[in-house]
Amino acid sequence: MYGPALALIHAEAFSDTFRPAFDWLTEQVYAGPRPARLFDLGCGDGAWLDFARYHGIPGAGLDASEAFVHLALARKLAVTLGDAARPLVPRGASAITALGEVLAYAPAGLAGATQAAAQALPPHGLFLFDLIGPDIEGGETERHGNGWTIVAKTRISGARLTRDITVTTPQGTIQETHEQQIFDPGAVTRLVADAGFSCDLLASFGPCPLLPGRFAILARKLA
Repeated sequence: MYGPALALIHAEAFSDTFRPAFDWLTEQVYAGPRPARLFDLGCGDGAWLDFARYHGIPGAGLDASEAFVHLALARKLAVTLGDAARPLVPRGASAITALGEVLAYAPAGLAGATQAAAQALPPHGLFLFDLIGPDIEGGETERHGNGWTIVAKTRISGARLTRDITVTTPQGTIQETHEQQIFDPGAVTRLVADAGFSCDLLASFGPCPLLPGRFAILARKLA
């Protein structure tokens, strides 16, 4: 999942999806315990970690894609290969984020990440993530860039979303299949609250709307 070709294209064309939210995200991290320190699950090429570092928030991240880890390491970020469902949260983390439906990828990592966050974060620490909701729709999308084309066909069956991705470049054609879980927002808020967090359901990250059919959770660990 997210091999070299797709990771490079994602960094070029999709890495800025949440950039309009980065200032708001920084404010949320700074609103929590000090010193502020970020841990980003499914950090991709490290765009959000890099922004946070520039604005005085050191941090670390992990990603399940070796290609993404290499891209993040090229930014001189403290990123390792790992599973968001079983994250080893660095000591001193005051905020944990998972942007871009990271915790929905099958097998879904929500329960494991929530448990890890509850154990690692200090009182009032931030746990912020977005997921796929029941309003998600299937279909086909096509996007073109500098020498590449991506076609994504999305199928929905019950609580499972399957996305068949075809990447075409001058070097050839690559196919990937991504599977994700669809979540009920009410069930997610109950899960996070039961783990010891206050919990707000969001439709946007500040000024940045979520992608269609998604919802977000902003949670603060209770004292």
